[in-house]
Amino acid sequence: MSNFFQVVVDRDASEPQAVFLADRVLEWLKVEQIVEATPTACVLGLDDMGYAPGCQMENWLDPRDDGQDTRRMKVNGLELITKKTVFWSVSTDYKAECPHGHAHTPPEGWLALAGEWFDATGPALMECPTCHDSFSVTEWTFGHSFAFGYLGFQFWNWPPYLSQRLVDEVARLVAPHRVALVYSKL
Repeated sequence: MSNFFQVVVDRDASEPQAVFLADRVLEWLKVEQIVEATPTACVLGLDDMGYAPGCQMENWLDPRDDGQDTRRMKVNGLELITKKTVFWSVSTDYKAECPHGHAHTPPEGWLALAGEWFDATGPALMECPTCHDSFSVTEWTFGHSFAFGYLGFQFWNWPPYLSQRLVDEVARLVAPHRVALVYSKL
């Protein structure tokens, strides 16, 4: 069986801010009982430790889903990611939008820029074919396929798609930072 994940990514958190903001959001998720207070082995991260769905999870889902499939799965928790990460989808239908709002199919070789940013080996600039301005690959938006940052809230096997209400609340807690939602299936 495959596993599905969705990540709410804080696109603007710095490395020093990531842990502080992760703790802020996690505390809210625990208080609202969206996740359990104690970590358990319920994710596919490096140490498999995450936060299982809490007793109020269903109140934060899309009304068309009761969350019971998620509850039955062994991998069903929240994983906190607080390190430099390229959050990605296995999709091959990548779309990119420059900071000026021009949408394009990313140019050939653009994935190398993600590695350049991650490894800090260069400026990782991508030129917009419409306005001809160059921007860091981290400033482009990639729909639900890619995001770059130091902070992600990865929900394993939660119903597709996370409710906008939950995403908006995470965005409020990390404001004024921008957030992106990336999802994929392994």
